[in-house]
Amino acid sequence: MTTPVTDTGATEPEDELPDAHEEQPDPAEGGDGEQPKRGVRQRLAEAEAERDELRQGIAAANAAIFNLAAKQVGVPPETFAGLGVRAEDYASGATDVADYERLVEAMEATRVANQIARKPQANPVAGRTTSAGGDNPPLTFAEVLKAHARGGSVS
Repeated sequence: MTTPVTDTGATEPEDELPDAHEEQPDPAEGGDGEQPKRGVRQRLAEAEAERDELRQGIAAANAAIFNLAAKQVGVPPETFAGLGVRAEDYASGATDVADYERLVEAMEATRVANQIARKPQANPVAGRTTSAGGDNPPLTFAEVLKAHARGGSVS
């Protein structure tokens, strides 16, 4: 930066700079009773907090989808987690939420490849009919005791 020399020999700066001691208006402060404007850092912190909240929501949704898919396949979710199956690997599009159908297919393929048996399921018709298959209602405990006391068999 060059400074021109005046007639008196003193140099004057080309650009007029404000004094460091002069008060500059703070753009973050509003005047006349207005709401103060938010600073860039505050807006950034709020945006990061919102992003983190959305990520937690997506992670919770993926965990729920993972558990439902494992339940449908009939194997505990911990087994698939130990085998390296992750819901995030089957995320669809820009939402990062796992695709349920693709995840179920991958879990079923993993179950078959690792020869994992499904959890035993209860027989849905067990106890609904008698052994003879008739329409006789099941015996109560008192009826069984009475028949046993008489020396008869329960049928």
